[in-house]
Amino acid sequence: MATCQWHGLSEPRRQVINHRLRAAEAQARKLLAEHKDMLVRVAEALLNEHELNRMRIDALLNPLGSIRNPGPREQSGK
Repeated sequence: MATCQWHGLSEPRRQVINHRLRAAEAQARKLLAEHKDMLVRVAEALLNEHELNRMRIDALLNPLGSIRNPGPREQSGK
């Protein structure tokens, strides 16, 4: 964080901002940890295939099959 962004803010306001930032970071870390298997699958596929379309991502994230119907762009594989 740049100090110029904090200049002029009161200490209570800084504490509120810091608290919110820590809470947001904790939530992001929790979500990443909860979905690590999905992230690894997508990362490995990107390393191997270099590009993934929506249908491929759907297949990676829903290995048992998608429960929704693909839209027209998805049906064409784009």
